[in-house]
Amino acid sequence: MSDYLPKDILVEILSKLPIKTLVQCTTISKSWYSLITNPNFISIHYNTHSIKSHRRPLLFLRHYNMFDKVERYALHFDNDDEEEEEEGDVVDSFEEYLELECPKTSCNEYLRIVGCCNGLICLSDDYDKYTEAVVLWNPVIRSHLELPRPNLGYNGRGSCVYGFGYDGFKCDYKVVRVVYNSTATEDYKLEIPPSVEFLDKLRAVKFLVPPGVEVYSLSSGAWRTVSDVCGNYMLHQNHSVSTFVNGGVHWIASNSSDDDDGSSSSSSRSSGNGKDDSFIIAFDVGTEKFSEIRLPDSVAERSVMKLDVMVKGALLALIEYEKFWQSDYCWIWVMKEYGVVKSWSRLHSIDLRGGFRNVVGFRTHGELLISARMVGMVSYNPKKRSISYLGIHGTNRSFHGEPFFESLALVGREDKFVQQENSTSNVVQEVGSILDNGEDGTEGHT
Repeated sequence: MSDYLPKDILVEILSKLPIKTLVQCTTISKSWYSLITNPNFISIHYNTHSIKSHRRPLLFLRHYNMFDKVERYALHFDNDDEEEEEEGDVVDSFEEYLELECPKTSCNEYLRIVGCCNGLICLSDDYDKYTEAVVLWNPVIRSHLELPRPNLGYNGRGSCVYGFGYDGFKCDYKVVRVVYNSTATEDYKLEIPPSVEFLDKLRAVKFLVPPGVEVYSLSSGAWRTVSDVCGNYMLHQNHSVSTFVNGGVHWIASNSSDDDDGSSSSSSRSSGNGKDDSFIIAFDVGTEKFSEIRLPDSVAERSVMKLDVMVKGALLALIEYEKFWQSDYCWIWVMKEYGVVKSWSRLHSIDLRGGFRNVVGFRTHGELLISARMVGMVSYNPKKRSISYLGIHGTNRSFHGEPFFESLALVGREDKFVQQENSTSNVVQEVGSILDNGEDGTEGHT
């Protein structure tokens, strides 16, 4: 059939098919395999399906149970409870859609989630300098790719910060790695809660700046050093992972003081009261350039340990905590116009008293996922100021939750769908029905 169709018509037809069917289509012919695994087609298919209003949104969740020492990953439906009440829908808005089998086992308790972008999840096992495994994972088609070992290392109390994003212009996924070496020779683990002695040790550590930066691109399959210098500042990841929005990866940052007197090399950002301002650093995944985004004036003097950066919908969001450990309150900010400092707006004040710890992420319709000491992960409705208990338990720092959109990324690399689930004739018949009737292919969770 494809021999008689112009390529643009075939692309339009195939882009409407569900992911599972397209995986089967890769076995029909070499030409179909080449088309479906092409990054441009994968991008077209993702954009076609991500804008469908009738699709039930999904939420990607991870938690680690310290008693049975198991990481659990799953996709859940993420419907809006208020819409369901209006429409009379009785479907549980948080029911599990798909339990996921993680392709990598951590050398530590659990893997670090670097980020989630366009259907791909980036995982790392980098809690110390001896384990540097990084994995790209498409949980829907059960395909993953373990990246080659990075080129840049670090010593002593040095550290690295990861980011993950998508270059929409080149249809390419990229992992960025920022590496800091330090003057410390002692290697010690983070204490929670931190003791006075431990904090004194941290303050004594001096990091060598600027750091080394390298980028892995999926299209090239290799790490390479980035020429643009990451300035004399420290990137931080507290409760959140790296944040991808508006084509860039974002981290909370602070000035780095590497002089004996503690003076900062970036004095232009000083608040004038002897404290270094906190701010956001963005790494444009396409141009591979760093830039700075200022925080609201009332927040900029906050310690970086009290700040997190996230995504709320399509907006850059900031979580401001009252204090570093066991805050009574936190405040939610969003940047309504990207890059415009004056557009920062404080949306909510969240009462964390009663055992609630930190914001884990945002759900599709604006509710917050919050970790709690005794009841695990909960969902908080800021409009109603109500709590929903989700029955998800684990260690506080292992909780992760964010909206997820399925994609074909990594198709053809290690697909574990059973190829015989659909015969070739059934696949061709499904394609033909779209051609004959103008039907729109849908996934099984509409």
